[in-house]
This record gives sequence, structure tokens and C-alpha cells, in this order.
Amino acid sequence: WTIDVGWTSTWVRVLNEWLAAGVY
Repeated sequence: WTIDVGWTSTWVRVLNEWLAAGVY
């Protein structure tokens, strides 16, 4: 999981965007 380092922040951003879109 060496690539997970850079992808984690990216997925967190995507999930946050989806959560924000779902809540608001």
C-alpha cells in the first residue's frame, strides 16, 4: 500500500464533497 499515501487525502476530499452535497 505505498500508493495509499497520496490517494488517502484525495479520497477524503471526494468523500467530504459527496457528504456535503448530500447534507446540503
